[in-house]
Amino acid sequence: MKKNLEVIGGIAGVIAIVGVIVAILQLLQAQWSSISNDGAQETLIAIEEKQLEVQSQIGTAQSAMVIAQLGQSSGDAATVIAGKILELSGTQQALAIQATKLAPAVSTSLPIADPTNLSLRPTAVPVPLPTTTPFFQLANSHETSSRDGMVLLLIPAGEFLMGASNFDTNAKNREKPQHRIYLDNFWIDQTETTIDMFARFVDETNYETTAETNGFGYIWSDGKWQQVLGANWKYPSGKDIVTVVDMPVSQVSWHDAQAYCEWAGRRLPTEAEWEKAARGTDGRIYPWGDFIPDSTLLRFNQEHGPASVGSYPAGVSPYGALDIAGNLWEWVADWFDENYYSISPAKNPTGPLSGEYHVLRGGGWNSSVENIRATNRDVSESQLYNHLLGFRCAK
Repeated sequence: MKKNLEVIGGIAGVIAIVGVIVAILQLLQAQWSSISNDGAQETLIAIEEKQLEVQSQIGTAQSAMVIAQLGQSSGDAATVIAGKILELSGTQQALAIQATKLAPAVSTSLPIADPTNLSLRPTAVPVPLPTTTPFFQLANSHETSSRDGMVLLLIPAGEFLMGASNFDTNAKNREKPQHRIYLDNFWIDQTETTIDMFARFVDETNYETTAETNGFGYIWSDGKWQQVLGANWKYPSGKDIVTVVDMPVSQVSWHDAQAYCEWAGRRLPTEAEWEKAARGTDGRIYPWGDFIPDSTLLRFNQEHGPASVGSYPAGVSPYGALDIAGNLWEWVADWFDENYYSISPAKNPTGPLSGEYHVLRGGGWNSSVENIRATNRDVSESQLYNHLLGFRCAK
């Protein structure tokens, strides 16, 4: 265990060659040497401030180094402080260190008025699901719904950076200004709702989706939208196409998604909740960080539909959400207002009281890099549906 910490600290040390790291570490070491468990709270506040500096100036590898330094000490205070830095950073590196060291001690242009106006740019190869316990399960922050079998992830209360920074050259005006938002803790589905889960809902309630009522769905094929008779949640590409039950459900309107979540004892996530679950607290551009993705991280830039849920564990978000970028666009609860960020409340925003369109997040299986960013906002009329639109629930 000690050897692992030394390796991590050494890697971060090679990266952290600038003077600011030395100064931060010296301050942390000085503070740590002068406190006991009883004095951990005061030091915790100071470390939060320094962690924010580390995040903004030197990135996640150096954040891991800070935690490694703290890990050289023992006791409950070390666990509390490292856990707080874990919450602030939202990094896989921090989680790994906490688990090994501390646990043993204790579009798209607006508006979109029809299914043909989603941001489209049509190859990802799914990678196997992990065979070991996913990192986000180590903190006992998940539960399984008895209603539909969905795994839910706990997102802790606290602030996060919402919206795009001025340094994101792909950001649109409707993603700005970047602002701090406080959210109470909440739970969010680990994956998008699957066809199998939606089937339980329909079997129990005899619910009829908008597509079933209309008798047709929409699919994107050969570079254009096509109306397909019989396409619906059960047959997203048409009745002649075999479907897989662990595929994310699509061909659902906002009303269909809302009805399912209510049946499951949950609700659609707010736009703010969705974004925090997708990017964590450090303002990253994508769920995995700031680097441009490839086909190992998500399903995007494709021509032939989504992948089974959980096919891209390497693209997991800081809190453990899977497929939250790419695969399917996801409905959220909020009405859309292009200028809402300028007037949004700083605590638990729920969006405008009314509007013409509802917000879509995350991008889909045929989206470009620009449209799978965690801050990207798209919209659609609530009654519209196609095989690019899905959802996940929250509570």
